[in-house]
Amino acid sequence: MSFGAGFGFLVAQGDPDRLGEACGWLGCTAEGIDDHAITIETTATSLAAAWSGLAASAYQELSRESTAVYRDAAATLRTAAAVIRRYSAELARCRQEGSTAAQEVEGCMAAIDTQSARFRDAQQEVGAAQRSLDAARARAGWHGANPGDETAAQSALAQAQAQEQAAGLAIANAREELWQWQARGRQAWEEAQMAGVQVGGALGALSMAPPPVAVPPDAAGSGPGPDLRPRPRLRPRPRPAKGRGKARRERRRTPGRGSGTTTINPNSGTIDTVTRTKSGATIETVTYTKSGGTIITITFASPVARSGSGKTIVAPGRGGAPRPKPPAHSATGSGTTTIG
Repeated sequence: MSFGAGFGFLVAQGDPDRLGEACGWLGCTAEGIDDHAITIETTATSLAAAWSGLAASAYQELSRESTAVYRDAAATLRTAAAVIRRYSAELARCRQEGSTAAQEVEGCMAAIDTQSARFRDAQQEVGAAQRSLDAARARAGWHGANPGDETAAQSALAQAQAQEQAAGLAIANAREELWQWQARGRQAWEEAQMAGVQVGGALGALSMAPPPVAVPPDAAGSGPGPDLRPRPRLRPRPRPAKGRGKARRERRRTPGRGSGTTTINPNSGTIDTVTRTKSGATIETVTYTKSGGTIITITFASPVARSGSGKTIVAPGRGGAPRPKPPAHSATGSGTTTIG
């Protein structure tokens, strides 16, 4: 519920029930973190008597630091829950007072409208009674009329004036009450705003440190420490068969040579596929430009002396590697590529 400037104040917005649920969630989270700290501390205590050495000391120190950090985090969450709980109660109170003030303001405004209508009617009756009294007095002076008419007119005038005064007093009382409820509504709104500022500052002042991490002894400046990294297992190299070792060594020193079939797209001048059928290299993609051909990727399939991969620029007219030209009137063309 909210009221605009016509009512003189606004009712605070917010959901205290949802804030209460958030407090419960924060409390449960704090309990869980505290239980985790107890688990770390209990585990370290149980291992202290049976485990010694550099690793044991480092573990005990890390456990103490972790326990302290987790407990501080739990305490911070409990503090945040308490802050939000107080704000939730204050917001609920301000909303209730604002809503009550709004309802009372509505009642006062309705009463003012009703009494204003009565006041206007009373004013009309006073005017009519005054005219009747004047007429009765005139008749009494001119014709010697019955004095009872003047008395009745005076009584009607007095009654109309009393109604006018009562309506005016009711309007004044309703306005006074209206101003009081408007002041209470504005006060509830201001108190809700102040509570929001306070809870924002209190929550902004809270912080939680991150949990510590294990640091190698050499990084911490306490010496190199033992190297606990797993070492790779060495596999024995197979011994060559008798009489074949020399032939294999000779074959490794010989660069691989082979040829493959190339399909050329005459429209784009791009080699679409190059398939290597022998041991050696497989050219995956070759793109020809105006200045020559660029072999994007070369993969050697067998462990020859020239094994590896890389990028090769083939320029026309250099080293006996002319640029292939696609046929003029054919959709596809072919050529032979020699790899040394």
